[in-house]
Amino acid sequence: MTKSSIMLFGGLALSLAGHALERAASNPYGVCAHLTKNEFEDRERIVNLVAGLGVGSIRFDCPLRSVIGVNGEWHFDRVDAVVDAICGAGLEPLPILAFPGTMNKRGKPPAHWPPDSPDNEAYWTNYVYQTVSRYKGRVRTWEIMNEPNIHGYDAPRYFAVLKSAYTAIKRADPTAKVATGGFAGIPAEMLEELYALGAARYFDIMNVHLYATHDIRYAPEGNFDARLEALRKLMSSQDDGHKPVWLTETGSPTHRESAAAEGKRWNADVLKKAIDELHLPPQARRVLVVGEVPVSGELEAGGVDLVRDTLGSGYSVAPCRPGEVAVRVKAKEADILFLSFNWLHFQVDYDTVEQFVKDGGTLVVCGGTPLMNELKPREGGGWQSHCDLAGTPSEDLPRRFRFPVGNFLDAKVNRSTLKFPSATPPLALAGRYFLTGDGLKEGDRITPVISARAPDGREFMQVAVLKFNSDWKGAVVVSCLHNRFWFPRTEEQQAIESARILGLVAAEGVERVFLYEFKANETSPDNSQDHFGVVHSDLSPKAAFHAWQQFVRMRPAGSTSVPGEWRSENHALYFPTWVRPDGREAGMMWSVAGKRTRYVDGGEVSFIDLYGKPITFPLEGARYKVTFGSSPVYFVRSSPR
Repeated sequence: MTKSSIMLFGGLALSLAGHALERAASNPYGVCAHLTKNEFEDRERIVNLVAGLGVGSIRFDCPLRSVIGVNGEWHFDRVDAVVDAICGAGLEPLPILAFPGTMNKRGKPPAHWPPDSPDNEAYWTNYVYQTVSRYKGRVRTWEIMNEPNIHGYDAPRYFAVLKSAYTAIKRADPTAKVATGGFAGIPAEMLEELYALGAARYFDIMNVHLYATHDIRYAPEGNFDARLEALRKLMSSQDDGHKPVWLTETGSPTHRESAAAEGKRWNADVLKKAIDELHLPPQARRVLVVGEVPVSGELEAGGVDLVRDTLGSGYSVAPCRPGEVAVRVKAKEADILFLSFNWLHFQVDYDTVEQFVKDGGTLVVCGGTPLMNELKPREGGGWQSHCDLAGTPSEDLPRRFRFPVGNFLDAKVNRSTLKFPSATPPLALAGRYFLTGDGLKEGDRITPVISARAPDGREFMQVAVLKFNSDWKGAVVVSCLHNRFWFPRTEEQQAIESARILGLVAAEGVERVFLYEFKANETSPDNSQDHFGVVHSDLSPKAAFHAWQQFVRMRPAGSTSVPGEWRSENHALYFPTWVRPDGREAGMMWSVAGKRTRYVDGGEVSFIDLYGKPITFPLEGARYKVTFGSSPVYFVRSSPR
């Protein structure tokens, strides 16, 4: 082969690679896979399966510690192999750049990098610059850390990391895009602080992570859409609304353990023990479990059954939607209020809840931290949430509810070294805060139920009962244990929810959405973290694999949403519609309120179920009468309208 032909062939190869990357970059769907970690040996098989799913991108880990050795040597072999596999399949790589320690579960940086070294920023910047330079032309977007808001980064610290990374990336590859590290939830206060610091200049893509799996009602509806709309409003208020929004993690697990069994393994039995400390009379045992449940009630079991099973006979247990709390409390229907079992604390009327406790009611807070998720002190006093609470007024809750709390960081305690009593449920984890006896009035008392012991002998209350006997007369049962409560789903439920999430975020204008995760490791049958994948550990597909594949077929890359309403006013029905690249109109319909009916204009219309099977509906005049439930029904017209 002549030199000129070699050059021609090489140029053609680069051109073809560029076209493949262009196609992948226009595909709005992606998956997360740990290809540089435990899935490295299976990378070729996984990448080929992902390509068959119809998505365009694979997100994977590329932390500093994976490419720089303990003596400062560079090790790109593993990342090279992963990028080669992804690009070779015509997909786009999305690497996550991260500090050591951030992604290290022990929170320790490498021995050769002192945590307080003045060279930290230079070390980080060099790693970013060298890594981006190496993959210039093959990697178009870089994500700056994973969920920084729950990995110890406040706004100033993350701003410094983001700014230095952005600067290094643009120096190495001016065409590359920078995505914020997918924030866990949508931490509005942290984002506002980042904007105030000037962060808008240092990212091209706003990136968040949303999961519906903590939600008692099993559904993303009314959750994802409300939060994404709040995010857009926040960005617009900062003159940043033109930037795309990505969702680089979403999904749900299919672990086998029942909701009741999982709850008992975590905090439910502990909370029962705490309630028993109050010695409530039989006539004061009417319980309302506050949670967002659908109108139909078909999925309302979960937390309600868990409380009923835990408390046993002698307690009357019923569900209560957040908006009903004020009415039902004022009607004196409750002696005990149970708030959420998970990270999400629902929007309720806290004035009513406060008065309920003052008047003698019992409030049970079981979500892992007193009334808020990852509570964080605010400079100058007060408190702020470190994660999204969907508008819960967290700033003054500790003052109003008299939760005297301390911070393990201030106490100089490593939570991983804490020892719990043998009677504590397995896997109990300390949150970032502990309860103290400070600030209570004369007559009030705090009774520890579970305390954890530090290596130096100090004890820190993790579950306690606050019994008021001053100007307040009620009680609060509170847990600081980190309770990651994931209601289990069948594979069918995971598939249904996956399609609904895809339809919902597309209607909300999310530019790219990534499934977390592709492969389930399935090490433990009852650990939710081991069962997020849409393929099993042997790479055989779950139902959700086929549901994702069908959605991509129905709404391929290049589709555009049809303007107009895409959900009912009460958020019970969803019916997003789009125009495909071939000009044909398509859409989907589902309900979170039992069986419902909608009419679709007649003509040559095909109807398809979740997995691609054709279905038929009757014509009534010039329209099809379409009946559907929680599982989406697709339609597509045979020719452009």
